[in-house]
Amino acid sequence: MKNWLIGVITASLFFLILGYISYNNIIDTTYTMVQKNLTKETGNVKENEKIWSDLKGDGKTHPLKEKFEKKEDAIKSFPFLYSYLKDYPNLDWEDIEIDWVVIQNAINSAGINSQILIPKPIIGYRINRPIIIKQGQTIDFSSNSKIYDYTGDYCFKIIGGAKFPQNSITHVTLKNLDIEGSIASKGAIQLKNAYLVNIENVKVSKYDSYKANAIHLQDFFQINLNTVQVNNVKNGTGIYVDSVTGNSGQLNMTNTIVQRSKVGMYISGSNNLIDGINFYGGAVGNNYSKGVVVRKNVYNLNFIGSHFENHDGHNYSGTTAVEMELSNNTSSESINFLGCIFINNKYGIRSNNVKRVSLTGNQFDARGIKDSVAVKQGKGDGAWIINPNYFVNNGHDLLESGKNHVNLSAVSIDSKGVFYPQNSKAGIYSGSESPEGKIVASPGSIYLRTEESTNYYVYVKQTDKGSKGWKPLKVNN
Repeated sequence: MKNWLIGVITASLFFLILGYISYNNIIDTTYTMVQKNLTKETGNVKENEKIWSDLKGDGKTHPLKEKFEKKEDAIKSFPFLYSYLKDYPNLDWEDIEIDWVVIQNAINSAGINSQILIPKPIIGYRINRPIIIKQGQTIDFSSNSKIYDYTGDYCFKIIGGAKFPQNSITHVTLKNLDIEGSIASKGAIQLKNAYLVNIENVKVSKYDSYKANAIHLQDFFQINLNTVQVNNVKNGTGIYVDSVTGNSGQLNMTNTIVQRSKVGMYISGSNNLIDGINFYGGAVGNNYSKGVVVRKNVYNLNFIGSHFENHDGHNYSGTTAVEMELSNNTSSESINFLGCIFINNKYGIRSNNVKRVSLTGNQFDARGIKDSVAVKQGKGDGAWIINPNYFVNNGHDLLESGKNHVNLSAVSIDSKGVFYPQNSKAGIYSGSESPEGKIVASPGSIYLRTEESTNYYVYVKQTDKGSKGWKPLKVNN
């Protein structure tokens, strides 16, 4: 009798467990089918208004519990929540913001290689979970849409798989946003293991965490920031660039402004090389510590027509516009500044262990800051070319160290081809006749006579009497 009873109980438990597993499988399959059907029905998400009907957009908190009494009801309206909540078992569904659920539901429903046009909010969308973008998607917010980020994480995530570049996320566009952070959030955009990504017409501000990186780029290729502004990240970094699992490159920033951050831009290849960063126009200014920090493994970093302003140590706590002082046994190479303006900085550029640097056509104006230095080189710097630049109102124009440098800013050539080394008044002249009474020059000038048959080929100006005072130097045969 006892054996019979034990057998019945065992069989009952078996069928209960089997039924539970089958029920969950059926539920999983059902929600998967619903999600697929929803994707088919929405098709082109930008033309489907029904999917946006639950958006609030007033900037205030509207958790799911405001609309749904049961989790099952919320899942019925937003099927992606079923798998999402399984991935985050400790997440309280009741407190998730409705604006986030609607936007993420649209992104998931649209699927890969789709365009999602999100309507403009009344005031702004409030979210408390990261918005995850999928492969090949264009996320197009209506112009100047506001996002209030209360995620405690990154507001938007563009993240590929485990291996770079094999599992990268590609062909993504995010545009037309004004993202406002909060004290707990890490940053506005995290891009990791990605290439062929465009971020356009985006403003980021008010990320106050000491660990915040307003825009965090790691392991990338062919990324474009076009008309992007990062402002008021007072304790963190505006744009953080790193290479960890593979060589990264081709980051183009056009008309981008980074200001009022503790560090404007931080660029370093912590484990691998970064090759090819271009900053066109734009500005890095008014930052509270440093404008741009360059660390190891950075190659081909180019600033073209850019402004570096007001790292003055007076109105703000920062003193250096571009700091690339690398530790020993590390290096970066080919850092170039073309047609840039450095204004009101105690230090325009401070450097060490950086090779192949060129400065061409830049303006360094410290506005009379005490002990200011336009360019301060370190002992490890090498092979710099300093073409003609405009230095004014600096305590020191150039504190030179390192080796193998060419400083063409220290020379000038006038309209007649006269060469003035070290910008001195004494020049080097030449001609076919004697200079006496013909060439006006300052004492110390040298004249090279080019006639084939003459007794004298070199003259030195010894007095300052206009064209008089040239003395020939005898050459012994």
